[in-house]
Amino acid sequence: GAGRHSRARSAPRTVRAARTARALARSVWAGHGGGDCSFLFEFGQGNPVADFQFFTGGGAGGPGHSTPSHQQHKSHAGARGGGGGGAHAAQQPTKQDAHLMAVATVDGNLRILDLPKKECKMVWEASSTAGLRCLCLHEPKGEEAQVYVGTDDCRICGWSIPAPGALVLLNSWKAHQSEVTHLQFKDDRLYSASEDGYIKVWEPKAAYLLDEMCGHEGGVLHF
Repeated sequence: GAGRHSRARSAPRTVRAARTARALARSVWAGHGGGDCSFLFEFGQGNPVADFQFFTGGGAGGPGHSTPSHQQHKSHAGARGGGGGGAHAAQQPTKQDAHLMAVATVDGNLRILDLPKKECKMVWEASSTAGLRCLCLHEPKGEEAQVYVGTDDCRICGWSIPAPGALVLLNSWKAHQSEVTHLQFKDDRLYSASEDGYIKVWEPKAAYLLDEMCGHEGGVLHF
């Protein structure tokens, strides 16, 4: 709708790193922060930042620290499902993984940023047919880290991040009747919200719908 497009036009195209995480969050969403801006990531004209999240290093696999800057990878599944695509090998996470950030942008790419090194470690084409609207990291203890994205063509796509190995597609499915606006894990369940007014609860590896909540007069943007 008109609201969605106006949000895309006004959204920031950059990530500014400030001296505090709180200031960083303000920089990303508002385009300016209360702290001093240390450096700036630019993702291209007309390519808004849709969502971002920091890694904690709590899983058994992570992005690692040896991927060349700006390495481009494609997911052959795009937002349609299928093969897993190729990616640079990931390595065992360290405490530095807490300084890595996953960023979803409207051009369909998922990026991994290394803030201390001020570099983009990886670019992954998460969707070749639609823009990304949200992302969610899941780092279960003793298991491989996972990343899920929601797209503006109603889909949820998820990958595991082995150590070492390429990103492995877990699943890709049509989850809603409108764009997916928010994703969040709770007790190994994936919750999704959408412009269609629904909140849904998933077993994500099987894309199995466990529950859904409706009754909103408009789209659900966040929870």
